[in-house]
Amino acid sequence: MLNPKMSMNMKRWMMALCLSSLLLDGYGLLNWSDFEYQGIEYRYFSREDRTVSVTYVSRDTTGVVLPSHVVCNDTVYTVVEIYPGAFQNCWELETAELPNTLVTIRRGAFMYCESLKEIIIPSSVRLIEQRAFYGCNVLKKFIHSETLEIIEPMAFCYNGLDSVFMHKNTNYGSGVFSCCDSLKYVEIEDGVTTIASYLFNGYYSSTEHLSNQLKEIRLPNTVRHIGEHAFSGTRVTQLNLPSSVTYIGEEAFSHNTVLKEACLPASLDTLGSNVFLQCHSLEKVTFLGGAIDKVLFAGCNKLRTLVFGRQVRYVTSKLFKTYSHDEKIYLADVYCEGTVPPEEGIYIEGATLHVPKGYKEIYATTDNWAKYGDNIVDDIELEGIRSIKNEELKMNNEMFDLQGRRITEPQKGSIYIKKGKKIKK
Repeated sequence: MLNPKMSMNMKRWMMALCLSSLLLDGYGLLNWSDFEYQGIEYRYFSREDRTVSVTYVSRDTTGVVLPSHVVCNDTVYTVVEIYPGAFQNCWELETAELPNTLVTIRRGAFMYCESLKEIIIPSSVRLIEQRAFYGCNVLKKFIHSETLEIIEPMAFCYNGLDSVFMHKNTNYGSGVFSCCDSLKYVEIEDGVTTIASYLFNGYYSSTEHLSNQLKEIRLPNTVRHIGEHAFSGTRVTQLNLPSSVTYIGEEAFSHNTVLKEACLPASLDTLGSNVFLQCHSLEKVTFLGGAIDKVLFAGCNKLRTLVFGRQVRYVTSKLFKTYSHDEKIYLADVYCEGTVPPEEGIYIEGATLHVPKGYKEIYATTDNWAKYGDNIVDDIELEGIRSIKNEELKMNNEMFDLQGRRITEPQKGSIYIKKGKKIKK
């Protein structure tokens, strides 16, 4: 049964996966056996290759050691698979030792083994299917080698894991470690490129309950993609993403009530909507670059400071669009470090707009930035960029690049500043 505290999106996502799996194999409802060997049932995987699948063990089993080979009718078979639902609802199972001949652990194989404390995946295993260890709520230890190729969605959802190591050669599906109440530490190997959607998601409710204990995220400089809801409902207090990140999905860091500060890299190409939805403790966010074109801060009522770096080229006026007309925005300071104002811009009544020294006039005549009026102050010192004085801006024939350098031979197709305005040659 799905937890009633989950968000509607989370419920729909999990239900879709559950229904698709039930339609395909019914979690062992079709898992007939061909023979029994030492109290464990098997079916033929390939008679030609002399391989078999484990299909059933007694539901009152407390510990099991699966053999690498079994014998039937004087023929030796190799154990290569654990069939869907083979150990499902073995509530008393505490230990399971897997053979080094195993290749696949199928859907729901150990689902709801509520006493299972640890599982060590042999290096022979290449695939762990959907929900293989779903609901093993006291499972604290999960170890696998770099030879494991795929862990499918929700394989370890609702587990008791307190730490996770992600290998660069393993493909982790969506929600693999979601709703793990005790998760405190995640180590991600250099070379990992993708954080799948819902990967470390914690369920959340109107009472702001957070389901895991993850307080720190250290992403290597190889991660490019962070999927939707990947870290929603965690306890991370500060977020600094590496310069390799180009994609952040919808609500990736939402519903985190302790997050105070975040910095997003200039490498960002795609930023999903509501990335910081209902982050009630968020105080400061820095964007180093890119186009900020989505609603991001609904419910962020403690946000006081926004910083837009030199490479930010666009800021939507709907950045603070909320679900309630009564929700007040208390933003105090907006810092724009660019010598050319980002297109469109955002105006927050009562806030102060800080711009580079010598560029007040440019911002005072550009898009929504002009609405700040007397609340524009040019107090930002930019290292390596010369301030352009107002009298220089008014000179008819003088032209400057975006770094404030005087240009004598403009290049066709480039953007420059002339008389305080952007022009394209």
